[in-house]
Amino acid sequence: MLSPKKLHVKRYNKSNRILYVRNLPVDVSLEELVTLFERFGEIYQIRIGIQKETHGTAFIIFKNFYDKNFVSNNISGLTVRNKYIIVLIFFVTI
Repeated sequence: MLSPKKLHVKRYNKSNRILYVRNLPVDVSLEELVTLFERFGEIYQIRIGIQKETHGTAFIIFKNFYDKNFVSNNISGLTVRNKYIIVLIFFVTI
């Protein structure tokens, strides 16, 4: 088995563990999002938009960035209460 040093694994900062989810039902609950995303890995935090401009959006923060990559590659076509959701990898620009 190869070590990470031999594979030249790129290190990611904590911001790369974040998914941005759009087109959610306006009244989506925390429990619904946990049920939807916990099967892809351990969740650190979920932030649901509550202001008028942010309704229907959420940030899902995973404890491990590998989980986020798996989710973003395998969740397309998923629906929540008959609404097609959009999942994007969120990158912070400083």
